[in-house]
Amino acid sequence: MKNRTTAIAGAIAIFSIGLAGCGGGSSDSGGTSGDPVFPSVDGSYSFDTEEFTFTCTDGTQGTEAPISLNLVVTQDGNRIVLDDPNFTGIPGAVVLEDSPVTGNVKENSDFNVTSSAIIDFGSPIGQSNANYNVNGSFADRGWSGDYRVAVAFLELDGSCDYRTTFSGTRLGDIPDDVVVDSLGLNGTWGGIAEDINYEMGTISATVEDRTITQFLIDGIDQTQTSSLAPLASDIFEYLTSDGIYGGMLSDPSKSYGVIVNENWEFGVVQKEASTPYGSATIVDLNGSWSGFFVSLFDSAYFRYPATAECNSGVCVTTATGPAVSLQGAIVDDVTGVQSTATFVHRSTLAFDGEFSNTRGGSGVNTGFLSKDKRFLGAYACQENLLLQECEFGAFVKD
Repeated sequence: MKNRTTAIAGAIAIFSIGLAGCGGGSSDSGGTSGDPVFPSVDGSYSFDTEEFTFTCTDGTQGTEAPISLNLVVTQDGNRIVLDDPNFTGIPGAVVLEDSPVTGNVKENSDFNVTSSAIIDFGSPIGQSNANYNVNGSFADRGWSGDYRVAVAFLELDGSCDYRTTFSGTRLGDIPDDVVVDSLGLNGTWGGIAEDINYEMGTISATVEDRTITQFLIDGIDQTQTSSLAPLASDIFEYLTSDGIYGGMLSDPSKSYGVIVNENWEFGVVQKEASTPYGSATIVDLNGSWSGFFVSLFDSAYFRYPATAECNSGVCVTTATGPAVSLQGAIVDDVTGVQSTATFVHRSTLAFDGEFSNTRGGSGVNTGFLSKDKRFLGAYACQENLLLQECEFGAFVKD
């Protein structure tokens, strides 16, 4: 998760934890007679905890110092998002994955938000899974409640549970100079795309928090906006102002993205990339890649991790874990299944090919490179090309 500051198990490690202010206020968010009326809570808030108490599975118990943050909350109906605009990272650690701090506010001003993160502390601690939960209530001048952090130290085979209470004052409306980036996608993205007829073009999108504020095709403004919502820390769905549904996959750093919509428009974008996007040859696929595949559009949503080795247009992809549902349940243990694809260069950064896998499946696939040729977005489909039966992949060159 992207905002935090607290010690974990004393000598074990320090988390810099960033929450974001759920803001008080008691004004209504509108609605007609008979509709739920939720308190208006966007704003800037202080977040001050008491001393943390913790217990660990190895029997360790103790306390940790309190933290103080200034947080920002944004609201859409009953949905709230917390963010710490001052968060700069976790000293001595790398956040591998994190999810936005999101939840709901009730009509009585009670609220709950959650988030999770995978954090690598290096040797000897290694990777840890952290889950964050804030329960509380808003008031005219601020908010208060309970704060809990549960941390599983995967390589140490243990866990610790941290609990405290918090309170804070509403500092005012969101300052004009505060940029809210609850999804980590803010910026201008550029790359290439194809339509359902395989016609190629360039695309550019500007993201501001949870909204695509501008979208251009071949440099022409499409005069539409889109709302963004997370399905996971690296999977997002969007809905355009003219009613088109789509999805986006990102790499862990959120520097690259794969986009596809229900009209079979597919593309790859890179943050802060601008035209010209250049061209590639088959040699640019050579090397080792790592990422994941996902099926976004069928009721049997799943994802699985994979690696790929490419040489002279032949890419062998290996599933490195099971396919899991949105809720994390194993759908199919595809670990070890391999797919071999043979690609040819189509144009610019685009490649087409055919594949077969060790389960007897076969079909067609397409891959697009990012402008810097460090990211590969791809899809693999049976020959009928039904969108809900295709897999979409996001891979970064190792």
